[in-house]
Amino acid sequence: MNEIADYSRLPPQATDLERAVLGGLLMSSDVIDVVSQFLKPEMFYTEAHQIIYETVLELFRKHSPIDLLTVAEALRKGEHLEMIGGASYVAGLTSNIGVGSHASFHARIIQEKYIKREIIRVSNEVTNMAYDETKDIDDILATMNLTLEGIHASIFSGLESKSFPELIEQSIEEYVDREAMFKDNKVPGIPTGVVDLDKMTGGWKDSELIIVAGRPGMGKTAFALGCVKQASVEGKWSNVYSLEMSAVLLVDRLLTGSANVNSEKYRDGALSNEEYDRMRSTANEHVNDKIIIDPRPVVTMEYVLSNSRINMKKGKCDMIVIDYLQLVEESVKGGRNREQAVSDISRKSKLIAKELNVPVLMLAQLNRSCELRGSDKRPWLADLRESGSIEQDADVVAFLFREERYDKEATKGKGELIISKQRNGRVGTVFFGYNQEMTKIFDYVEKGHEIADGNPDGFIEPWNEFPNDEESKDKPF
Repeated sequence: MNEIADYSRLPPQATDLERAVLGGLLMSSDVIDVVSQFLKPEMFYTEAHQIIYETVLELFRKHSPIDLLTVAEALRKGEHLEMIGGASYVAGLTSNIGVGSHASFHARIIQEKYIKREIIRVSNEVTNMAYDETKDIDDILATMNLTLEGIHASIFSGLESKSFPELIEQSIEEYVDREAMFKDNKVPGIPTGVVDLDKMTGGWKDSELIIVAGRPGMGKTAFALGCVKQASVEGKWSNVYSLEMSAVLLVDRLLTGSANVNSEKYRDGALSNEEYDRMRSTANEHVNDKIIIDPRPVVTMEYVLSNSRINMKKGKCDMIVIDYLQLVEESVKGGRNREQAVSDISRKSKLIAKELNVPVLMLAQLNRSCELRGSDKRPWLADLRESGSIEQDADVVAFLFREERYDKEATKGKGELIISKQRNGRVGTVFFGYNQEMTKIFDYVEKGHEIADGNPDGFIEPWNEFPNDEESKDKPF
């Protein structure tokens, strides 16, 4: 039998302790250093106490003295004094103060009551959503997880702040780690699978948002799979959200590329015995790959955050891949044009990268504008302008381009990865090679170099550097 919530009960609260803590703050400024570690204004149950505490914090931030007179005057200037009960109420707080050494204990209890109230609030919201037949179960679970995580973040945010000397020490320590990796011919980030790209970017690094854009058929998915495969080789877990292609089709492409088997023959069931044996052998080699592919055809960025956070707690999220941006579902429906919606998705992608401290590789589809230009159809940053904040939010923006799509005389199997923006590095063009079915991308090797099993033993044609400034960023290469 379902239990119905008893709304007649009072929410968890500790108003006596709230008064005691506020009284302690008014009597001794030393208490604020302890209390502010645990409490935020919204954690007080009584609105008057929230206002008084916020006023105390504001005085503290301004390095102003904190006592009955200064707090009462600040409340009066803010036109809050009468709202909280007048100067007499503020003075009355000091008549029932807790011992200063107990401030931490009292603050923890107030925080605990707040957490319980929030849990009740979230539970009620989720219950209402569960009764709503129009709500998808994934959205309900994502909302529940995100809200609970939001409570956690609200409570503990800012508690890990570091002083400047500590940050300097951390900076030097991280450099020493990078130096060791450099001497060992390793990159500081997650390797991409293309050597020259790693040289330019240092691999995909934590908290970065990487946008890889291109027209259909340029190899975006193949490139992403190459990054995912290389990450697995390095022992890194990838969370892949494939909105365009099913999970099995993605695995098909990964396996056929790795086994150097024609993807169309595999699709049609027309492999030779030798090819089939090679596929089986390749499948066995990949059985322990550190890749999680989410099968949902429709996701929101809230779901990506929630699901990736769950995988991270299991130690299985070192990189997030989203294929592709324009297919991500809006979390807020109605009243917005497509530019606003895509900008919101872009911004949330960057926030996810920062919050989870992992690289987020997001593929993006370009419109036809680049194909309407003259002989040079290479995309540039202006082709992203209609999508609002993509260029602003991204740490790296790269375009995939294959000349042979437009010019039959172009070098076969040679593509370009045009890095048009790199917040912490240079820009330029890296060349890559690919197989005919576009299931595999690898280092480009000039004619005359031997390629064994599609993997080059030599490279590398140098990338073309150009100034990373405002004047050049909207020009084609």
